Amino acid sequence: FVQEPRHEEPQWDTSLVAVFDNLVTNDLRKRLLSLIGGSDGDLEADTTKWVAGALRDVMDEDDEADTTISSGLGLTTDAIEELCMEGAHDAIEEMQSIWTELFPDFHVTRLSPAVMGEQVSPLAANAPMHGNSFRVHIDGDPAFTPPSPWSDIFGRYPNRSAGKPRFVTFLVYLNGEWKNQEEDDEDWGASTLFW
Repeated sequence: FVQEPRHEEPQWDTSLVAVFDNLVTNDLRKRLLSLIGGSDGDLEADTTKWVAGALRDVMDEDDEADTTISSGLGLTTDAIEELCMEGAHDAIEEMQSIWTELFPDFHVTRLSPAVMGEQVSPLAANAPMHGNSFRVHIDGDPAFTPPSPWSDIFGRYPNRSAGKPRFVTFLVYLNGEWKNQEEDDEDWGASTLFW
C-alpha cells in the first residue's frame, strides 16, 4: 500500500511487468550491440567502452556504490556519454520509436538529468559475469527523488499516481541466444527477477 497525496487512506499499488518477444529485430539487436562494443551477439570486452564495477545498481546512504556486491562490467563514463547523445544513433532512435508506439497514450521520454541529477544516466548497459552477485533494487521511484527543479514542480509521490509522470524501465536483452536449464544442459544464470 502507498499513501497518495489525494487520498486519506493508503492505496493498493503494484508494479507491472510486460514482456514482448520479438520486439527487437535481429538487425536492430546487432546495431544496438555494436554501439556498446559487441558484434554478432557476443560481447567483446572492449576496454575503451567496458570496465569492471562501472555500473552499480545499489547505492549506500551517501550515494556511493555499495561495494559489498559485485556489478559485472559496465560502460565507461565516456561510452555512456557517447551512447546518450540525442539523435546520434539511428538504432537508439528506432528503439525509442518502438517504445513510443507501444504506449500511444503516453509521452515516452528519457529520464532528464533534472530528475535525479547528472550522475544518473538515462541509458545504461551492463554485462553480468560468472560469479557476480546482485541485490534487489528499484530502478527509480518519484517518491525518492533528490532535491531538484523536477521535484519542486512535481513533488515526491508514489509511482503510478494519477496525473503524475511515471518512471518506467525498459530492458532490452541483446544476446543472440541464452542458455538456461529448462531448455539446455548448460545454465548461464543471470536471471532478471521481478518482485
